Amino acid sequence: MKYILIIALGIFCLANRATATINGFAVNLYGSGPAAAYTVPTNKVLIIQQVALPQGASSANSIIVAGATVSLLGANTNGLYRFQTPLYLPAGTTISSSASGTGIFGLLVDVTDMPLFAGVGSSVGNITIAANTLSGVIQLPTSDPVVVRFQSSPDLVNWQYDASVVVQPGPDKTKLMFSVPTTGAGLFYRASVHRRCGV
Repeated sequence: MKYILIIALGIFCLANRATATINGFAVNLYGSGPAAAYTVPTNKVLIIQQVALPQGASSANSIIVAGATVSLLGANTNGLYRFQTPLYLPAGTTISSSASGTGIFGLLVDVTDMPLFAGVGSSVGNITIAANTLSGVIQLPTSDPVVVRFQSSPDLVNWQYDASVVVQPGPDKTKLMFSVPTTGAGLFYRASVHRRCGV
């Protein structure tokens, strides 16, 4: 009877914690007019999973995210492009398209619910560019040892592991410092942080 009570209490606690605000998201972007762009609302994160491209339009192979053109090559014959890794766009990011009838699909999530999607709650901050070097700090949620791998991309679609990014210990065990030479090539960077196995 004691075990049944503990299990029931655990289910009750889990049920009370499952109050995440996660909405399915779909919007049709137009080449002109009031619906030409979508801006991610305050305190939200837009997770783009797919883009539907209009058929036959000369500009129907890209979207514009925060002013940067993201080429969507390799869409199948019905014009649907699925990201291998979804794009996570913070509040204030604007998405647009020059081709009428471009659709974007995904999830609109409260910032407080992002740990459900992002796993370990690490973050990147204090970004600076000086002396031809991009540098910043990775804030970790724990002092446990981690493995950090950086990737770079010219277009937010094709990602490659980037060994030119140097990661060093920070001022305490919950911070790591990173730096990479700037080449003028206009690259995007992202980091994956995993707890080190066997620790």
